[in-house]
This record gives sequence, structure tokens and C-alpha cells, in this order.
Amino acid sequence: MCILFIYVNNEPTDDGYQIIIATNRDEIYSRPTKPAAVWADNKHCISGLDMQPGREGGTWFGVSAKGRIACLLSILTPGRWKRSKKGRGFLVSDFLNGSGDVWQYVRDISLDRNDYNSFNLVLLEKRDGRWVVVYYSNRDDSSPQDLKQGVIALSNSVYNKPWQKVKHGRVVFSNIVNQYNSVSKKDELEARLLAFLCSTDRHMPDPQLEEQGRTLSDEVVAERSAIFVESPEINGGTMSSTIVLIDKHGHGEFIERAARSPYDLNRPKWDWSSHNFTLE
Repeated sequence: MCILFIYVNNEPTDDGYQIIIATNRDEIYSRPTKPAAVWADNKHCISGLDMQPGREGGTWFGVSAKGRIACLLSILTPGRWKRSKKGRGFLVSDFLNGSGDVWQYVRDISLDRNDYNSFNLVLLEKRDGRWVVVYYSNRDDSSPQDLKQGVIALSNSVYNKPWQKVKHGRVVFSNIVNQYNSVSKKDELEARLLAFLCSTDRHMPDPQLEEQGRTLSDEVVAERSAIFVESPEINGGTMSSTIVLIDKHGHGEFIERAARSPYDLNRPKWDWSSHNFTLE
């Protein structure tokens, strides 16, 4: 699970943002996780970290002040997931730690694509003053793709077959960006983005979601049609919401609202963290 919305502008106004990101991480409630923080072994990187045994150190989303951003999203493929596969979270952490060309990184991953359970990977790299955005999926024969600048939206299907919540969310996210893309409106922008990420409205019917979730119950499929997921039947849902803003001058903020463990579905408690950084 997970959902991702990105705005990229390589020519922002003096008061505007070059990067605006809003993303939710959906996971099993009991999965051990470290909240977002600066990495102990790399002060340039900020992310939450997976602490599942055998997957420690992987992550689903992170930022490097060296000009790298990465997000991993699973693809809903019931019955195909195998525990023996490699940890997908390392695809993000390895990219954030690296310095090589993003396209070469994707080409290297593609050689081992069958070693992983199904995934979408979105990688941003800033080189020569401009952001490059690359999409790669081991379930999409048309990737990798250069996604250009503008608004990008993605969830748990391949990029060219979006779920209804992605289509709807893209419109809402775009409207928020158009209205509040200004450092002087930062507080309102953050509030609007968080409210957007917390939406439990369901977006059904959804033929693409229903096809991918055909082995699941109708209720679980419907639960996954919301941007903020709550699914008691599978004991999982949205465990964190993250907003990243980077202004024209490279000053950035990484904001996370993460569920406190142990998670109480009836009365969840949330912890906030905020980390500032400057692109180098």
C-alpha cells in the first residue's frame, strides 16, 4: 500500500516551491518502525526506517540533502507476495546513500527485478540545477519513464493504470498547490495537505482496484479506495503521513505525522516531527 503526490517545478518563483510532496505510508499496524529522523550514519538523509527483522534499515520514503528523494510503493498482487524475496525498502535507502546517475541506478535494479515482490519506485535527482524524476516498476514493461515536471500521482497500481483515488487525489492536490504554492502561505499549505492525506472518503467503483483485489473481500477493497486507509480485517492501514517542501533557494522541511505504537484502531495516537535541511 501507500500513496504519493509530487509537484516539481524547476523554475519556481522567488516565493514559490520547487518541490511539494504529500505521501501516506500504509502498513500492517504491528510492523516495527522508527519515526522520521536524520540518519545516524549519514547526516544528509532523513526518513523513517523499517525495523522488521531482516528488513532493518530499509525505508519507504526519504530525502537526502545531496539532492535525492525516493519513494517506494507496493503493487497490489494478492497471492504473489513471497517472504523469501529481497527487502524492497533498501531500493530507497541505497539510492539516498548513493551518488551515481539515477538512470544507471534504475538499470542496475532492472537486472534483478524478479528478486523483489511487486513495486513502484519514484526517484528524484537534482543535477545541474534541475530535477530529474524517474519512475520504475518491476511490474510495468513500459518503465523506466521520465515523468518530467508538474504533478505526479501514484499508488498501488502501475503508473498508466491509476486507481480512482489517485485520479481524484491528483485533482485535489493540484488545486492545493495552485492556491498555496508560496512560502508566505506555508502554514496553510501544510494544513491543507495534511487534511487531504487524512481523507477517508472512498472512491468506488474502481474497476482497476477491483481487478487487482479480486481475491480480497469487498470491504477490504473498498477500504483501500480511500487516501487514508483503515482496514481492521487485515489489521493494517495508514501509519504515517509525510509532507516535504523545498523552496526556490533549496531550504527544505520534512514533516511527519506517525502513529504511536502499539496502534489502537479505536483511539490512535499520533506523534509529530519536523526536520529542516538545505540542498547542497
